[in-house]
Amino acid sequence: FVTWVVAQSDEENPLGSISALRVLRVARVVKLARVVRLMSFFRELRLMVYSILGCMKSLLWATLILGVTFYVFGITFVSGVVINLDTLAQWNSSDTTGLREHFGSLGKCTLTLYMAIAGGRSWGEYYSFLTPIPWQYRILFLAFLMFSMFAILNIVTGVFVDSAIRTNGECRQVIIHEELETKKEFLSNLRDLFHEMDQNGDGTISRDEFSHRLRDEHVIAYFKALNLDITDTKTLFQLLDTDRSDEVDIQEFLEGCYALQGQARSIDTKIMRLQLQYLVEGVQSIHDNCVDARMERKSPLEVISIEAVEPSNRSYVD
Repeated sequence: FVTWVVAQSDEENPLGSISALRVLRVARVVKLARVVRLMSFFRELRLMVYSILGCMKSLLWATLILGVTFYVFGITFVSGVVINLDTLAQWNSSDTTGLREHFGSLGKCTLTLYMAIAGGRSWGEYYSFLTPIPWQYRILFLAFLMFSMFAILNIVTGVFVDSAIRTNGECRQVIIHEELETKKEFLSNLRDLFHEMDQNGDGTISRDEFSHRLRDEHVIAYFKALNLDITDTKTLFQLLDTDRSDEVDIQEFLEGCYALQGQARSIDTKIMRLQLQYLVEGVQSIHDNCVDARMERKSPLEVISIEAVEPSNRSYVD
């Protein structure tokens, strides 16, 4: 296909082959990018690329802050050099060569300050170059190093890390992939736990097997590691045994444990409150009808049967 496209381009336009090759290369790069985006093998690479792209805004603000800092301190050091080297002899002296080369202009001073905090050259050498001018400038240079290294750079690092985490958290594909991987790992651990609790190997866990295995500290620790509450083994077995066969197969075990994992969510508590509200309203309705029946000389059992037969307009949450 590539040869045919190039041949057609050569026949129509001598320069068309170059354009066709460029288009094909771009298409290959796009296809490769799609493969990288979809395959789980490139998960770490995908996270790094998203993190770098998400930190561009933070990088811009960090560059602005460092630029202003370099400018303010650079103006101070250049002014000190110009004020103290006020004669031609002092300016051309061999003792002030390093001072002039690194602090003689705003551009040189800005580069010097950047190299001092970035490790381009030892800051001790720059400190010694400031010896010909008053000691206040050396103290100011140390203050610049302390302010830049311990304040600005640490804060910038924290902002970059926060931006990277937030970018990965907001990426829909990363969230879906992480959720699927977490669920897959959780279900795999549950399968191992099920096979460990199935002592006779028949593919089901009876009530006796369940109670016996939950006395094992290893199994208890396994359940706690999966964030499953096993304080009431009887109730837990009833919740897992959905078909009431007095045995739990692997499908019931996986679905039940996955639904019971973790702490109670807000929606769970709201559903429970709604169900309790409906229950209270039903009991209150029966109580009111019993009171009315007493006043009308009707039997309470007749009232309850009437209440059960009458269709309810309320909707209950499963």
